[in-house]
Amino acid sequence: MNNNMHGLSIVAQGLSVSVKNGDRKKQLLDGITFTIDPGEFICVLGPSGAGKTTLVRSLLGFIPPTTGTVSIGGLNPIRDAGILRGQVGYVSQQDVISASLPCERAIHYAAKIRLPTDTSAGDFQQAIDRVVHDVNIEHVRHTQVGTMSGGEMKRGSLAVELHSQPG
Repeated sequence: MNNNMHGLSIVAQGLSVSVKNGDRKKQLLDGITFTIDPGEFICVLGPSGAGKTTLVRSLLGFIPPTTGTVSIGGLNPIRDAGILRGQVGYVSQQDVISASLPCERAIHYAAKIRLPTDTSAGDFQQAIDRVVHDVNIEHVRHTQVGTMSGGEMKRGSLAVELHSQPG
């Protein structure tokens, strides 16, 4: 088990998920094996119905595997959900930042939720500046989210996830 929560690998071994569909069993994932190294950034892409959401939900512990295993830093994401909370960043297809707010204000509100309540004002602003820089959206930090490009909005959503400094 990795006791350093900033640097987690995600490992899927023979991951399969199936569901009952009437009298039949429908295979959603079939024998998937891979490793995501600590700090690695990945995207899950594919056509509609390919199992992208099922895969991500299985990795995050929301759907138990029918067969195979998933581990995050050596921990079981279902059994050890409380320990792993906030350790894996996830940006969904649907952006999570409000279209009516300026980008920095949306990131500010996310920081209020994700950063410790005793974070000093200086450290708070530094955290916002860090994620804005990390995802390269300085040029739109004061722009209303709804007027940003799709890629800029996605990077804003990524900035929100980076507040928790996932491993």
